[in-house]
Order: sequence, then C-alpha cells, then structure tokens
Amino acid sequence: MISRRRQYGLVDRAKQLGWSNVDVIDDDLVARAADCSSGFERLLAIICEIRVGAVLAIEASRLARNGRDWHTLIEFCGLVCTLIVDETDLRSSHPNDRLLLA
Repeated sequence: MISRRRQYGLVDRAKQLGWSNVDVIDDDLVARAADCSSGFERLLAIICEIRVGAVLAIEASRLARNGRDWHTLIEFCGLVCTLIVDETDLRSSHPNDRLLLA
C-alpha cells in the first residue's frame, strides 16, 4: 500500500513540474510478470511516439526489470529528449549523461 501511494504520488510531482496530462502505468503493481512486460513495452511505445515529456519513477527497478531494459529506456528517452524524473531529481537522458544515470 505504501508503494502504491508513493507511485501515485509521482502524479503530484509531475504536476508540480508543469505537466498537466499525466498517465500512470501501474502494471508493476501486479504479481504477473507478463503484465509488467506489457507495461514496459507500452511505455517504450509512447516514448517513441514522442508523446512523453518525462518518465517519472520511484526507482529504476520500477521501470525495467533488468539492466538491458533500463539501458533501452535511457536510449529511447535520449533519442526523443524525454526527461527521467524521480522523487527528488530531474535528469536529462542525453546520451552523454549515461554514466550519471547508469
């Protein structure tokens, strides 16, 4: 329950940063791995469609279940200039910032 509250609290963080249209992908809150994968794939798809200004997460493990997926996410965000935001920091996903994000 605390995790869910923290995750949905990121909606408020996004609005504080100026985004008014916020979608939540909460597939990681369920136990089935197939659901987690579909949520991650949906996230990558909307990033590639350049419909996302920022990706907010409590921690990297909420977005990707392994290092390969995390690096794919960073790569896609960098290609379309999508920011990566957590509860305290706002980070560029520029390819030159990979060492900072990894």
